[in-house]
Amino acid sequence: MFTPYVSYSTWVGTFYGAIPKSETPGGLGKTTAHLIATGRIVDAVTLITRERFAPYPLITVFWVVSALWELAIYVFALRGWYLTRGQFPWWHISTCVILYFAVLSGLAGHFAISRLRMPIEPLLCLLAGYGTMK
Repeated sequence: MFTPYVSYSTWVGTFYGAIPKSETPGGLGKTTAHLIATGRIVDAVTLITRERFAPYPLITVFWVVSALWELAIYVFALRGWYLTRGQFPWWHISTCVILYFAVLSGLAGHFAISRLRMPIEPLLCLLAGYGTMK
C-alpha cells in the first residue's frame, strides 16, 4: 500500500473540507520555526499541540502513521541504494534524479511540498523494496 506523506494541513483539509485559520499572529508555521530557532522547543510543541493536535486527534494519528511509514521507506530505500550501488545500469541515473529533486526542494520542501517529492517516490519505493528483501 502506498501512502505518501502529506502535511498536517492537507489531512485536515481532506477530512474537514477546509484548513483552519491559525490564531497565532504571523501564522503557525512561521511562529513555530521562530520558536525552534530561538531554542524554545517546549513552547513550539505546546503551540502546535494547542492549535492542531488537540482539536484533531484522529488527524494526528493519521499524520503520525504516514510520517512513520515515509520514514520507513527512506530507511529501507537508503539500505537498498547502498546494497545496489553500481550493480544496475539505472543506479547512477536514479541517484542523480533523487539528488536533483532532493536539492531542488530542500529538506523542508521535500516534506512540505509533495509535488517535488512525487517524481522520486517510485524510485524510493523500488529501492526500499530491494532493501527489505536483502
